[in-house]
Amino acid sequence: MGNHGWDETQKAASEVNTDGTFLKLEDDKDKAVVAFLGRPYNHNSIYTGERYLDADTDEGQEYLRENPKKKASFRASMNLYVLERGSGKRMKKVNRVQIFENGVKWFDNLVKIKDKYGLDTWTFELERNGKAKSTKTTYSMLPHLEIKTIEGLRKILEGAELHDLENPMDRSDDDGDEKKASSNGSNGIISDEDKQALVAELKPLGREVLDEFMTEFGVTQLKTLPSSKLDDAKAFIAAKQSGGEKEEAAEVDPFA
Repeated sequence: MGNHGWDETQKAASEVNTDGTFLKLEDDKDKAVVAFLGRPYNHNSIYTGERYLDADTDEGQEYLRENPKKKASFRASMNLYVLERGSGKRMKKVNRVQIFENGVKWFDNLVKIKDKYGLDTWTFELERNGKAKSTKTTYSMLPHLEIKTIEGLRKILEGAELHDLENPMDRSDDDGDEKKASSNGSNGIISDEDKQALVAELKPLGREVLDEFMTEFGVTQLKTLPSSKLDDAKAFIAAKQSGGEKEEAAEVDPFA
């Protein structure tokens, strides 16, 4: 299986020369402002043309036997808190934890960034360099703002719920396209019924409360709320309802 930790992942990265993606930055110059969380995880992966397989599993080994020309590639992943994403000056708030996964070149750059700036001190601008579907796509990372200069961010990061990097809920295709998670209460997210109940209670409270809710729980759409946070979400809404109704929320529809 793969290995957790900086030293283990850096050692594995030094032995290979491939890359891959996980976070969906779709085209050249698409970017995201992120804060890195936790430790890296690395594994050997095979891209079948449709999906990724862990090369160290029985399924992965069987696929390699049946396709001897296919080679496993190094992939390192990290949890990160995405503050914004977009292209150029058109950036939209995200405020949720996601996974970014890529290859040895990106990880080598991440180690240099970590050693020079410290991943627990700065937010970073992660930018795609390469057209959609390009096999030569790379990602640059530059320090953006110090975490301490963004009000409330340190507290959010300290309380952020990290994804299981070894067994992520969703896995991307070769160009970073995210698969849609079903909203049926499985995979650790709330059911459609719970989502609709939250929608009915949140909409009358207005945009300000909605934005506060999204920031508090690290989501941009209610259907992605972890089921483990449902009780806390209900308590949050109950506390806000005593303040009376506000103007109904608009703009990007997080209730979709």
